[in-house]
Amino acid sequence: MDMQPEQEELKSPETTEQSISPKESESSPVLSIQLYSWATPIVALVALVVGLLGGYFLRPVISGEKSAPVAAGTVATAEPIDPQAALPATPPEDLEARRKALMDALLAQTKHFKGNPDAPVTILEFSDFQCPYCGRFFAEVEPQINQQYIENGQVRMGYIHFAFLGQESLWAAEASECAADQDAFWEFHDKLFNSQNGENRGAFSKDNLKKFAA
Repeated sequence: MDMQPEQEELKSPETTEQSISPKESESSPVLSIQLYSWATPIVALVALVVGLLGGYFLRPVISGEKSAPVAAGTVATAEPIDPQAALPATPPEDLEARRKALMDALLAQTKHFKGNPDAPVTILEFSDFQCPYCGRFFAEVEPQINQQYIENGQVRMGYIHFAFLGQESLWAAEASECAADQDAFWEFHDKLFNSQNGENRGAFSKDNLKKFAA
């Protein structure tokens, strides 16, 4: 009787796994994703960038305008990023000193404040008088800050021009500075935000700005 040497039976990974009964399958989650990779922070960063870009391009939808067409076929690519290389090498105490220096520089350049000058907290707002999101902040958030924090001396608020939406944004910013020369910046600030009507549609034309000041 011929004896053949025994050979180990090779099994595929699929055959070595325990079978799952239909009952267990029903109770298992449909999709389970676990990220144990160095790429996780990159995915989060990409999601943040996509969210910011989405907010910018959805801006015309909020304000009732049509967005400009985007050329097809323009896909951005990026080189692989080493997350370790992105970590700051500066000691924490140096970073804190830099933050303080940056804040001091911004405060020195800010002309318009409201609230207690000695308040323990200062909020700096970078804003455009035409920006619909800035208008929403003015209408919905700023009144709460005024009532809950500024009026009781806990917060002072500063305004910094960030006019980026076109000519009427620049005209509105310039007009507000003229009002500031007459100690009426915040009154004019409120008038502008209450008069928003889309971007560069004439709401902040020179003639209208003169009427606002009258």
